Amino acid sequence: GLTSEVGDWVGGLRFYVRGGVAHLLDLAVTTPERGQGHAHRLLAAFEERAAQEGAELAEFWTDDDRAEGLLAALGWRLLFRRPNYMHGRAWSLMEKSLHDGSGRRG
Repeated sequence: GLTSEVGDWVGGLRFYVRGGVAHLLDLAVTTPERGQGHAHRLLAAFEERAAQEGAELAEFWTDDDRAEGLLAALGWRLLFRRPNYMHGRAWSLMEKSLHDGSGRRG
């Protein structure tokens, strides 16, 4: 998680790695702290940590259009969109390779 200079919680995320895939479960930034790049920093740390734990691919199911846009800007791609899924909302499966194609992570 992230904390501010005075120790207040700013945001965090939860994930697990199984079978070479890092499953991002939650990504949250407090409302007053949004728009300051915290989500970008959290995602970059997640990708680095997941790769260190042996993940080659990251996945995230989201029903939040803002999250989908943020992930797309950071190199994630829309793999699948499921309309009228949970709670009648459309959900998107986003993914990102944690390798750059040369065998290096990144």
